[in-house]
Amino acid sequence: MTRRRCQLCSRAVPTDQPAVFVAGRPHHASTRPVSEPPLHRHCAAYALRVCPHLVAGHRSGLAHAEATQYVLLEEHVSPGPDNTLVTHTRLPGEPPRPTDPPSALQHYLAVPDAPWTPADHWPATHH
Repeated sequence: MTRRRCQLCSRAVPTDQPAVFVAGRPHHASTRPVSEPPLHRHCAAYALRVCPHLVAGHRSGLAHAEATQYVLLEEHVSPGPDNTLVTHTRLPGEPPRPTDPPSALQHYLAVPDAPWTPADHWPATHH
């Protein structure tokens, strides 16, 4: 995600074109972070037609956002009480808060600067 590469074809998504994010969770919040890298529009249209997981997601609230800009966050994980894992989210390069235990970078999250909309008929209108 840090290099704005498409998760399907691995080529860069140009900064003057929207990056498409697809998520399967309910899209209540407008600032919802996703852990999947962005896609080109045509790659997203293809994936939404052929990927069994995404095709099945159309029936269970799949959403998408098209954004020319997005904020990256780092999700860190550290051991918690009773053998649990505790996650902490912060901006890349931001120092840990004094109350944060030592942690490891688990993955990046993207927060697209665009509204989330249901992806029901999206592949038919975007090729």
